[in-house]
Amino acid sequence: MKYVNELSDGEKLESVFAATEKQLKKTRAGKPYLSLRLADKTGSVESVAWDNAEGLALKFEKGDIVAVRAEVGSYNGNIQLTVKDIKKVQAPDDYLSRILPTTDRDVEAMFSELKAAAQGVGTA
Repeated sequence: MKYVNELSDGEKLESVFAATEKQLKKTRAGKPYLSLRLADKTGSVESVAWDNAEGLALKFEKGDIVAVRAEVGSYNGNIQLTVKDIKKVQAPDDYLSRILPTTDRDVEAMFSELKAAAQGVGTA
């Protein structure tokens, strides 16, 4: 599984993201397509599904954590995913560490720094 910041034009992808935006739209010719934004802890990427857009749209809701099979391409100079299949994951809590930002710093050390700073407030 890859993160958004690791995507390269031309590769095929199977990964897990949060669906932060979801809209069923129509092309100028009237054909439905799915426009969405997929995100993880490293960023987000515009994504589209051209085939079976209505069927894919029924498989998940905005805000769901989804498993995606897609091809990475580019549009207007930005990375874009062309979604081939998408589905809501059954155990979303298992993927929260992929979706939510985290720190590389020691959490206990940061908490100690915060307590020390709080103790210094109002003592002057």
